[in-house]
Amino acid sequence: SMVYRGESLQAEIKTIYSSLEQRKL
Repeated sequence: SMVYRGESLQAEIKTIYSSLEQRKL
């Protein structure tokens, strides 16, 4: 997440968020 800071950052947030949701379920 260095070159495309915006897009890659959004992708990382989506991945973390989805993983957190899976943990809750």
